[in-house]
Amino acid sequence: MQSAVDKLVNWSVSNHMNIKSQNTAETIRGPLSKQVISPVMISDQIVKQMTSFKLLGVTVSYSDGPISSF
Repeated sequence: MQSAVDKLVNWSVSNHMNIKSQNTAETIRGPLSKQVISPVMISDQIVKQMTSFKLLGVTVSYSDGPISSF
């Protein structure tokens, strides 16, 4: 995972963009979410790990249970 983030950071630097690690978070879904994963780093700062996030006013969260119907 870290190598993919490093490539993204290098691409952003070469295109005169800046990724702010304090405004960045990661959310792991699927089978990987049950494993211990080392933290991702951007500019020597650890990226926050989140269990849920809000996108366009909708909170998206991950649980091990089935998807509930409304």
